Amino acid sequence: MARKALVTLAVLLLLIVGAGIAPADDQLPVVGSYYMPGNIALSLSGQVTLDNGFGIRVLPGFEYLFTKIRPADAFALDFGAGVRGLAGFHRYSSFDLGYTVFAVAPMITAHIGFRGLGFVGAEFLEPLDIFAGLGPGFSLVYPTGDWGGLASPRSGLGIASVSGFNYFVTDSIAVSLSASYFGTFGSSYAGAWGTGIGVVFKLGPKEPLGEAERVVVPRVDGPVFGGAMMYNMFVALYWSTTWMTGFWYDDDTFAEGQGVRMVQRYRDQRDSGEIEHTRALLRINTDGTKWWRFVFDDEEPIEFEALVDSELRLLKIRYVDPGTDRVVEYAPDDPRVWRRTAEATTGSDVEPVRVGAERITVAAGTFDTERYHYRDDDIDFTWWVSDRVPGRIVQYKGRSPDADEMTGELLEILSGVRSPWGDPR
Repeated sequence: MARKALVTLAVLLLLIVGAGIAPADDQLPVVGSYYMPGNIALSLSGQVTLDNGFGIRVLPGFEYLFTKIRPADAFALDFGAGVRGLAGFHRYSSFDLGYTVFAVAPMITAHIGFRGLGFVGAEFLEPLDIFAGLGPGFSLVYPTGDWGGLASPRSGLGIASVSGFNYFVTDSIAVSLSASYFGTFGSSYAGAWGTGIGVVFKLGPKEPLGEAERVVVPRVDGPVFGGAMMYNMFVALYWSTTWMTGFWYDDDTFAEGQGVRMVQRYRDQRDSGEIEHTRALLRINTDGTKWWRFVFDDEEPIEFEALVDSELRLLKIRYVDPGTDRVVEYAPDDPRVWRRTAEATTGSDVEPVRVGAERITVAAGTFDTERYHYRDDDIDFTWWVSDRVPGRIVQYKGRSPDADEMTGELLEILSGVRSPWGDPR
């Protein structure tokens, strides 16, 4: 379970860093589509029907786009109303029989657009428009040939649908791959389904989009496993265990060789688990930079060492490359990415949420602590902190509105910690 959590955290971080989408200063959306409310789309498709024979048909279409929504700003969803027509014939393979059909169907339509995603490979996805339409249809069916005692297809009301993919080659023209169904109630006949290609002409401007503010992705290079991948994994694990769970975050309370080992337990509606994590100060250099050691321990320990300067910039990490089993160093392109919004918290910052003194007992022993409690619409979190503990955190408990729970406690205070890979430089 802990391994699953680590992988999930790393993937989430890669998505956040890779996409990094945030509204720009002009407040225009950064994810959208080729459509705007008020656009008109004219379409024409040619399709074949292959069920128990062969047929061809033509589908003209008209559509008016009337609204747009953006679920979680992940994509754009456009809704429209329109009408599809059909004219075609089908000939059965087993008999000298067939039919000609003319149909019309009003439809409610939906489109999903992906413009503005901006991640690697998105340039091929952004022109794509996934669409679907559904509505009642009326078909006029004219059987041909001598049906005799066979039940011939009949005219009448039925269900009509169309779906597929549009791919915009310009702002107003798209090629289309679609499938459609036109049937009548109480009359089953071959050729109701058809597939084919077509073209769409859109009248009206495409949606204007703003520029996205993106976090710089470290360059992917280095050893077999990729320095940037290991760097992103370190950042995900660091944020989820060491920083995100530390209310009174303070690096200055560590002496050289001193560290803490803690355990974090989590539980949600579907899963639960725990992960141990160790943080220790290896060395303070003459220029004020510090070498830290981190161990994230689930089924197998994942170890990192990091060089951080006084301005909270991560200058370098060390790790054992899984591909070569060698100790490798990696320097990120942007040293501030890992803690761009993080600053050490001071006592005055947290004083408004101080509750009072409390003696608690955890795996590492009994401590006189100060308890702090913070609550808003998104989270309910309590911390117990002590100046006797490097990093100050003795215990924490948190709960989200969805009843997800996270707790952590101090397991051990460490001393004399050294790097098993030799002194870092």
